Amino acid sequence: MSPRKSKKVVQPEVEAPEVQGEVLPAESEALTVPGSDLRGTGEVDDQLLEEAISEVRRIQTQKGIEAAFEIGTYILNTFFGGDLTLFRKASKDHKTYRALSSTEGMPSHSWLYKAVHVAQLLPTYPQQVREALPFSHHALLLPEHDPEKRIEYAQKAVTAGWTKRTLEEELRKAREAKGGKRRGAPPLPPLVKNLRQMVRSLKALTALDLDWMAKEISGGDPPDEVKDLLERTKTACSQITLFVEGAAKPQERRRPKRKQ
Repeated sequence: MSPRKSKKVVQPEVEAPEVQGEVLPAESEALTVPGSDLRGTGEVDDQLLEEAISEVRRIQTQKGIEAAFEIGTYILNTFFGGDLTLFRKASKDHKTYRALSSTEGMPSHSWLYKAVHVAQLLPTYPQQVREALPFSHHALLLPEHDPEKRIEYAQKAVTAGWTKRTLEEELRKAREAKGGKRRGAPPLPPLVKNLRQMVRSLKALTALDLDWMAKEISGGDPPDEVKDLLERTKTACSQITLFVEGAAKPQERRRPKRKQ
C-alpha cells in the first residue's frame, strides 16, 4: 500500500512535544487518520526500509541545509503521507521509520525529528538567511513560535556571525527577559551524555551472542585487538573515575560540619 498523500500542516505557533530538552512546534488538534494505515507501521517493511536507506545515503552526499531539507521532506512524504501532525503522533510507533533511524550510518531519530520540522519552516525564511544558517541554528530556532521573532533571530545570527552557542545564549536571555522559565529538561553535561552513550553501547554489546562472537574472533590478530580495546576502555574509565572523585572532593570540603 502506498503512503496516502494529504495536505501538509504547519502550525509553529502552538506548543509542541519535547525532544531531548528542546521544544518543537506542535499540532493544535489531532487528526482522525490512524497511523496504522501507513505502510510499514505495524511491522518493518524491508523493501521500504532498503529504499529509504538508499535515498537518505544519496541525499547525504550533498552538503548544507539543503540536505537536511531534502531528508526531512523525504521522511515526511514517504513514511507519513506528507502529514506533519500524523508524523508527530505516529513517529515513535512507526516500525520501519524507527528501523531506519536505528540503522548504522543513518541519522538518529532526534535528528530526523528536527529535520522534518526544519524542512517545514525553511521556506518561511528569506533565501539568503535560510541558506546561510547551518542546520544546528535552524534547529535551535524551532521552539520560537513567533514567526517574526524567529526570522529576526535568524537574520541577526547571519549578520553577526553567531555561533550555535551564541544563538542559544541569546534565545535563553530573551526567554528570561520575558520572565519565562526554561522549557524542557536542562542540557546534560558532555561527560554525562558520553557516559550514557557508552553504557548504551555496552548494553547492546552484552545483548549479542557472545559465544558466536568468540568463534568469529578466535585465532590471529582480532583477539589481540579486542584485548587492546578492552584495556583502553578500562584505562579511560579509571581516568574518568579519578577526575570525578577529584572534582567532588573540593565540594565536600566546603560543606559546613554539623554541630554536635
